[in-house]
Amino acid sequence: MWIFTKDGFLSVVQHNKLKDSFLVRARNEQHLNNLFPWIKVVRVQRSDYPCRITVEKYTFMVEFCMKQVEKISYCNFKDSIEEVGYKEVCHQVWEEMAYYGNEVEEKGVNYPIAL
Repeated sequence: MWIFTKDGFLSVVQHNKLKDSFLVRARNEQHLNNLFPWIKVVRVQRSDYPCRITVEKYTFMVEFCMKQVEKISYCNFKDSIEEVGYKEVCHQVWEEMAYYGNEVEEKGVNYPIAL
């Protein structure tokens, strides 16, 4: 799952060895530090997500997800982002998703499900 917050972008997947934990990955170590300051970041060489932490699923849901939702005070997500480069990338994602939405709505495009 990809998660965009005002403080960073994460990729969250099932940990391959710990069934009760997620592997939370980032491309920018500061994003993990912003969102999980109590967990030490591990760096992995030659990876698309070189910055990683392991988080128990319950902790992730309670200490991260619920708190992130409670912190929403903005009316425009993109405007809440302070980091300039990350903000630009979020605008690009918004543009791509707007294009996708227009394709579906206006042209009736149904993209096939990948098998």
